[in-house]
Amino acid sequence: MALVERGGKARAEVIENLTSATLHQVLSANASRESALMTDEWSAYQRPGRGFASHETVNHSVEEWVRGKAHTNTVEGYFSIFKRGMRGVYQHCSETHLQRYLDEFSFRYSYRIKLGIDDSTRTMLAIKGAGGSVSPIGGLVGRPRKGRAAPPPPPRPGAEYREPVQSELPLE
Repeated sequence: MALVERGGKARAEVIENLTSATLHQVLSANASRESALMTDEWSAYQRPGRGFASHETVNHSVEEWVRGKAHTNTVEGYFSIFKRGMRGVYQHCSETHLQRYLDEFSFRYSYRIKLGIDDSTRTMLAIKGAGGSVSPIGGLVGRPRKGRAAPPPPPRPGAEYREPVQSELPLE
């Protein structure tokens, strides 16, 4: 699920079971009640939408894409950028790390040049946001896929090094 402010920032979150109740929780925690909420016709948006200054929908099932200021093009544009990045740069993402990728693309979208954030400022914000934390590689790398052997463990410090066994075979 993604929340995108027109001309502003974006937030996206992986939600396992998206219902009206979970939508209500996410919207309450992340969006101002003075906001105008724009969604498609999915019925789960109705109850959470009542708590906003206004809630307008477009009905995609009857090919309605825009009605006045009501449209979902902004959030669809965000997901378009995300999908292009995933296909073009990363090419694969497991469910385990999907939230990390969404966070990265939300950060890029929220601190883009169009909003007056240049590359050096964005870099400083990223460093500040990392807070000096570094994820250990063991926490990021998943298990080997079926049919593939796990790589050998690295040698322990102080372990004796042994030359690999080599044999000479006659060339035919």
